Amino acid sequence: LATPITFGLRAAYWAQPCIDLEGELSALSLSAFRVQFGGAAGAQTATAPHGPAIANELAKELDLSPGAPWHTDRAPLRQIAFWATRLITSLAKIANDTILSSRAEIGEVSAGLAGVSSTMPQKANPVTAEAILSIAAAARGVDVGLAGAAVHAEERDGAMWAAEWFLLPQLLELTAS
Repeated sequence: LATPITFGLRAAYWAQPCIDLEGELSALSLSAFRVQFGGAAGAQTATAPHGPAIANELAKELDLSPGAPWHTDRAPLRQIAFWATRLITSLAKIANDTILSSRAEIGEVSAGLAGVSSTMPQKANPVTAEAILSIAAAARGVDVGLAGAAVHAEERDGAMWAAEWFLLPQLLELTAS
């Protein structure tokens, strides 16, 4: 068994990853949300010799960072996915601890709005916390898919690119949920 701690310390531990994630948003925005203007193979051949100038103007117009084409560097997408997964995981930790701490034999906290039990009228099911844990389980699976899709063949892998754009919106929807 672990050494007992106060509920206040536990809540402070819950808050720290969320505080860290909020603090990382500006850096994430600069490194991950950048213009990717490279053409079919990332060489800007269709706009040569004006490709870099067009990319810089496009970045300025969109208020994004200019960047090299990332056809084979999936780091920007992975950074977004990693941040989202970390946020969901941090919230899942809170949800899991809330479920454990709100059990009748512990009764340290209330899980807030709860669902009723069809067999035990005195029981309040922690449905919000359970939903967060379900979202976290789904998000982990989607993140694994995104990690696998990050290995592209040559400069433009249509299969992995399509998998990323199938999976990333799912992860962002789970995060928003």
